Amino acid sequence: MTAVAEGFKTTVVKGVEVNEGKAARVNIRLEVGNWGGCCEYAAPPMKALDDYALRIKPFTYSVGQAQDGGTLKGIAKLVYGDQKKWVQIFEANRDAVGDPNALHYGMSLTIPPLHQPEPKLETKVLPPYPPEAASQHVYGEVAMDVTLNDDGTVQAVKVIEGIPSLNGAATEAVKQWKYRPLTVNGNLVNRIVVVLTFDKNGKVR
Repeated sequence: MTAVAEGFKTTVVKGVEVNEGKAARVNIRLEVGNWGGCCEYAAPPMKALDDYALRIKPFTYSVGQAQDGGTLKGIAKLVYGDQKKWVQIFEANRDAVGDPNALHYGMSLTIPPLHQPEPKLETKVLPPYPPEAASQHVYGEVAMDVTLNDDGTVQAVKVIEGIPSLNGAATEAVKQWKYRPLTVNGNLVNRIVVVLTFDKNGKVR
């Protein structure tokens, strides 16, 4: 590491260890050059050279190799720059992920391209806002793993992440949805992730 400042001698520090995914900090004392005075110069934290958002996808990511918090949302923030895109990672790893908020350290996950083809929704039924949840000002998202029949109707709905007082209304509504069947590379897309948002203003989207 080389530190240069006007009025001070150039200082070179060797043997600075930098680990992937972890910032390093080095305090450097600069010697006065052309004019008097004394100071200490603290170099800013070094940024890891590996920028996951710029990597070509798909690639394999190991939980904990960066500051991901051990959650899919944390990983999505790293690799896409948007934690709301965690559902894309779940879809690519649904057989390995149990709880998206408690991932095992070191587990390998496939990071897919951000945009994945999904069947088009033809019939959508929004759930009523549960009165009890509304009266208690409960709001938030319900994420569901949805299995489709060959004709695009919903076969099964499983809550991935949600709020107990909202989950029932969300799943009952999604069971009535219908999609236009989609085939990709000869394979029928029959599993998707649906997220319904119950807003604090009483609306559902």
